[in-house]
Amino acid sequence: MPQRRPQAPQFWRSLARLLQPAAPQQLAPAPHTLPQPLQACVDDAVKHNREFPAKVRMILSITTKGVVEKAVITDRPTNAAPIGRCLTAAAKRWKFAPPSEAAELELPMSLR
Repeated sequence: MPQRRPQAPQFWRSLARLLQPAAPQQLAPAPHTLPQPLQACVDDAVKHNREFPAKVRMILSITTKGVVEKAVITDRPTNAAPIGRCLTAAAKRWKFAPPSEAAELELPMSLR
């Protein structure tokens, strides 16, 4: 059975509701949060007074099974530091929906 199209006035009312400007509180940025395993890495670095950059980029290599095969932080000193090893180890445990072909994903992250 074909899907019924909405009546014109109802359609325009629905569209008008969708196009209404957002209230200022809806435009506020979401609070900064990292997934728990990554936040644990940051918390550990802070606890041990280790220096780390405020922002990093992580590159993930994802297999056709959705498994993270490789995770690397683009800043070499950070990648080799304890926080970098912790972040990449946590990311390697992530699972993604299987892509049709192997993929690389670049993730910018704010750690502070």
